[in-house]
Amino acid sequence: MFGRIYSAFYLPQSLSRLTQLVEEEVQAWREYPLDEVYYAVFLYSTFLYIRRGRTAKEPVYIALGIKPDGCRKILGFCVFGGR
Repeated sequence: MFGRIYSAFYLPQSLSRLTQLVEEEVQAWREYPLDEVYYAVFLYSTFLYIRRGRTAKEPVYIALGIKPDGCRKILGFCVFGGR
């Protein structure tokens, strides 16, 4: 499927390594310390198609912080099962 989407072909070992690298980056992002001050924090959700044995729309909850300089930062997200 990856090859059909990106017109590129990778060995299964390469895709496994790529997945591992992405998981490591996401974990480092989740452990990064938050700034002390946010003027506002918004919580919202959206539904995305997620495959866990089958494909289904599931809610993804996202926390967005607005820093004093106006920059927006995603503070975190959670995926909850649709049932």
